[in-house]
Amino acid sequence: MNCIVHLNGWPGSGKRTVGAVLAAKSGARLLDVHVMLNPAEALFERDDPLHAALREAVRSLVMDHAAKLAPGMALILIDPLADDTAGAALFNQFQDLATRRGARLLSVRLEITPEENIRRLQTPSRAEHRKLTRPDILLHMRDRYELLRPQRADAMTIDVTHLSAEAAATRILEWIGPP
Repeated sequence: MNCIVHLNGWPGSGKRTVGAVLAAKSGARLLDVHVMLNPAEALFERDDPLHAALREAVRSLVMDHAAKLAPGMALILIDPLADDTAGAALFNQFQDLATRRGARLLSVRLEITPEENIRRLQTPSRAEHRKLTRPDILLHMRDRYELLRPQRADAMTIDVTHLSAEAAATRILEWIGPP
């Protein structure tokens, strides 16, 4: 399965959970945006320019190393991206990575109702992992932005409001097809 699967969704939509099941079922590597974000979060406030600089340096280093994975190793990327210039620029990095690896790039949008999204957002494990837990910030994001709809990648949308992570991962694997 020579592909890169990008899971996109609002904070608390289940990207990490679906990605973990998908990785377990497929043997793919799982790369969550928090791997790249947490060092900056640990050291600097978000409004400090060093936060963005460190986040970008770590992202670049991680992407360079992801390009060196064994040929054919599938990769699942979890990164919530808005349908704006910044989101498109980050998605371009995934496209560059897919090109460098000679891999198929797939984009999966996880849709969820605001009510279920808020419920999931407030689970205790999210705070332990330095993830967003404030419903007011989530609702502001949902009001202000749309999730990225990439134009240059195979894409699918799954409504995960009433779907288990297992069922969502199974749908994704069926869509991807045999290895």
